[in-house]
Amino acid sequence: EHTLPGWMTNCLSGRIANVFNLRGPNFVVDSACSSGVASFLPAMYELAFGRSSMAIAGGLNRSHNTEMVIGVTTLGAVSDDVACPFDVNGHGFLMSEGGALYLLKRLTDARRDGDEVIAVLEGISGSSEADSKSMLAPTVTAVRRAIRKAVEVSGVDPYGIGVADVHGSANPMSDIAEVTAIAEELRPNGKGSPILVTAVKSHVGHLYGGSGATSTLSVVGSLASGKAPGVRNLREIQPDLAGLAARARPVQKTEALPKGTRWGIVQSLGLGGANFVMVVGKGDERPASEPPPKHRPSEQPAAPRPSVPPAASPQDIARTVASFPGLLSAEASSLG
Repeated sequence: EHTLPGWMTNCLSGRIANVFNLRGPNFVVDSACSSGVASFLPAMYELAFGRSSMAIAGGLNRSHNTEMVIGVTTLGAVSDDVACPFDVNGHGFLMSEGGALYLLKRLTDARRDGDEVIAVLEGISGSSEADSKSMLAPTVTAVRRAIRKAVEVSGVDPYGIGVADVHGSANPMSDIAEVTAIAEELRPNGKGSPILVTAVKSHVGHLYGGSGATSTLSVVGSLASGKAPGVRNLREIQPDLAGLAARARPVQKTEALPKGTRWGIVQSLGLGGANFVMVVGKGDERPASEPPPKHRPSEQPAAPRPSVPPAASPQDIARTVASFPGLLSAEASSLG
């Protein structure tokens, strides 16, 4: 019973709910590499329709099985030495393990309860690769469609978007399509500052289903610090991307975000054609000298069960999950 979830991963969410004494629905979202971002979509709907007061979303990747390693290697997607997205020598990603989880609440509820709001989830949308001829080659049209819809449902000004962490798998065709889509959709006329493109995969590797969750962490960190992290091992940018530099460009060294940046996007592409784009905004600003506010209980804690460690009320869960790097609040009104 305790080892089964290790390989039968579709029951992991149920076991997490059991440990934390969560009472709402739980399920695993699987859209391949974009699962970590796709999981935010049902979480937002749960909050928007008032069915839940908080939700946990994100993704992770555990040890790789032999069949998966053979499969992605046969596809030619894995590098045998180093990962260098957007570089002329890009030839695949490096596999890794890890992930990130986020606690989401309606923004009004988070402020009412005195929570520290690290970032605001403005909106999310997805698209399918109906015209793609390869599992590894996203089309500019499909990625643009996901970006366009995410911006529309968010209601944000595209020129206020200054940073994007993308899939960045170091597959030349995919890298070019991603940056081209951002440039054409968000800076169609070349006006405004170029969007800084980052790829957290160059630092932590490809976490498969958890990769979108780490990309979210990268964007949240960029908005909080005002800086975009440089893409590791990026020495010579692909010629096709150099021509887009005035509109969107990969970051070689850490640099300040463009003036007026208020939002960033997370662009996550799932193997097989499941694209998701999420718009993230800055969190509530608080002076550095001011400590985070204490959480104000809004309801009685749930009674502890003998089989579960100490009682898990919503406040207990908030404190536990907040220990992970990141806390997002979703605003229901962004779903329209």
